[in-house]
Amino acid sequence: MAYFKYQGKMEQEYREMAELIPKGVIRMFEYGGHPAIATNAEKAAEIISEFAFSHIV
Repeated sequence: MAYFKYQGKMEQEYREMAELIPKGVIRMFEYGGHPAIATNAEKAAEIISEFAFSHIV
């Protein structure tokens, strides 16, 4: 599929953005559409919850 053509550049861009944010991380879904948070809702909720609870200290 054509959208995979830019995946490497997109992932690198996200990694660079995460480096600018204290404790920033990225998570890439292998499959899904736009927005990924909707097409991967259950996994996204799990990841967001884990991130939020790990930073409440």
